Amino acid sequence: MSQKTKRRLATVMAAILVISLMASLLLSLIGSTLARSSKDIAGEMNELDNQADDYAQQADDLHSQAEEKQQQALEAVQKKLNIDQAIVLLEDEIDQIKAELQNLNLEIAAKQAEVDEAVAAEAAKTEQYKTRLRAMEENGEESYWSVIFRASSLSDLLDQLAMIADISKADQLMQEQLAEARARVEREQDALETKRVERSAKQAELEEKQTLLSEKRAEVDELILELCADNELLLAAEDEASKMEAELRAQSLALLSDYNKAVQRENAASSAPSSGTASASGFLFPLPSGTAYVSCPYGYRYHPVSGEYKFHYGVDLAAASGTSIYAAKSGTVVQSTMASVNGNYVTIQHSDGTSTLYAHMSSRAVSVGDYVSQGSVIGYVGTTGLSTGPHLHFEIYVNGSTVNPMEYVSVS
Repeated sequence: MSQKTKRRLATVMAAILVISLMASLLLSLIGSTLARSSKDIAGEMNELDNQADDYAQQADDLHSQAEEKQQQALEAVQKKLNIDQAIVLLEDEIDQIKAELQNLNLEIAAKQAEVDEAVAAEAAKTEQYKTRLRAMEENGEESYWSVIFRASSLSDLLDQLAMIADISKADQLMQEQLAEARARVEREQDALETKRVERSAKQAELEEKQTLLSEKRAEVDELILELCADNELLLAAEDEASKMEAELRAQSLALLSDYNKAVQRENAASSAPSSGTASASGFLFPLPSGTAYVSCPYGYRYHPVSGEYKFHYGVDLAAASGTSIYAAKSGTVVQSTMASVNGNYVTIQHSDGTSTLYAHMSSRAVSVGDYVSQGSVIGYVGTTGLSTGPHLHFEIYVNGSTVNPMEYVSVS
């Protein structure tokens, strides 16, 4: 594993430990604190959700890194298989060359025997020729002088000299043939020796390649082990991050009961909702008085993220993260979920056929099927989904179509 990866994993694991200790301390403080406001609890829930989001992102990043390591390991395994196949082919070729060398050695030995035999034959013939000449000279039987003096006539002399010349010529021809045969066998032997040297050199070259490939295979084996170890560490860190995310979300959810109690306590202390009274249309402004302003109106606009010029079906109300969001009218929750664009959002169906939608919440306080009263808390301002900052995206539907919310509510 690279030093960078090790440092990153060490940082993640240390952060997980710190957050775990802080979360435990936070829970102990929460349990010992009495009469906290709904806003304080909402802030704590929002902080827990933000931390959970961070861990979710860390888990996703670690998972991606683990998948990358796994893919690299698979590629290394394929590389190793290719090296193994190359080594097998080299071994086959080396075995073939060894067999050829063995045959060449046998042929060279056989040629050496032929050379020895030719040399011996040539030497024997030469010795025989020399012996006969010495005998002729010593005995005087076939010397030129004896032939001359023994000839009875000129014709007889010429015949005798011709016979001697033929014998001498035959002896020389035999010696030349024997020398040529010996030279031919020696040339064949030299050719075999040259071939043997070439094949030996080829064998040495292939064995060197085999050694290099074996070293490369050992390196790939080590890389595979390292990548697998990295993958296991990354998956372990991902698992820890996922556990921390689940724990933080559970802690946030555990605060919901305290939050609802605080809201009930605050509602009991005030006969009117915090956001003011309903307008003539019967809708209530969905945020507390004096906490929000219109950051993007209803109608066509350039989208702050995509840059597209498109219709904005609601109104954006900028407010601090964790600010309570109220039901604009009493009704039944028909949607309470998370989506890529709206983030955490809630839709309420009202008895008069209208409906309202509340998007980009940091967290939701109601579930599908819940009946909520006008002014009751349904969630908290956040910036989930396609959002550039904390705000509430608020929509009103009349007869199934959106209308300008600011014609039905007013910022108080």
